[in-house]
Amino acid sequence: MFALLLLYSLAGCGSQKTQEPAETDDGEETQQTVEPREVIVTVIGMIPGWQFEDESGELTGFEIELLKAIDELLPEYTFTFEFSDFSDMLIAGENGKADISACQWQANDERIDRFNFTYAYQKSEQIIVVDSANTAVAESIETIDDLVGLTVRVPDGNSAYYALTAYNEAHPDAPINLQETDLLDAVNGALSQLRADGTISKLSTQFIGYDLSEGITDAD
Repeated sequence: MFALLLLYSLAGCGSQKTQEPAETDDGEETQQTVEPREVIVTVIGMIPGWQFEDESGELTGFEIELLKAIDELLPEYTFTFEFSDFSDMLIAGENGKADISACQWQANDERIDRFNFTYAYQKSEQIIVVDSANTAVAESIETIDDLVGLTVRVPDGNSAYYALTAYNEAHPDAPINLQETDLLDAVNGALSQLRADGTISKLSTQFIGYDLSEGITDAD
């Protein structure tokens, strides 16, 4: 289930909004104005159908228009959209630079401990992609149970990863094998190799003037 992330408390102020007419004691209607608090909403703006810039450069899409509709219903707030890289969206919230993040967020235990989630607005689905050479395997997969014993390559941290790990936790005797692409392990492996073959020593001596890696091991 996808939702919006409410990162931290709302703060700041923005332009005036006019509330719905209020009726006075004598039956006359008067307009009331409030100074709404500005809400910073971080978006990627590059998800077709969800959040993107149209031909005129206007930010639109399902999530954007949904947020605009929410904004219209809340005269005490005014939403301001700011573009962000995906990797910076949660950091912006923890640093107090954003209030809401819109990016088809899926709740998990780690995120729930750090952020507030709105009600869900989309039921997510997962698609298994099988190499065309394995037609028999592809035709045998109808439900998630059919993945048991197979190996699924899935990036750590996305919605498919959490769905599959949740399945494995519920079925410890019949797990799905997950192959993650782990950037940290890959980079650490390369650093270990470059330390061992003397590349780090050579480069640091060339550019810094001495061996920066002397005495450093993989345990450091």
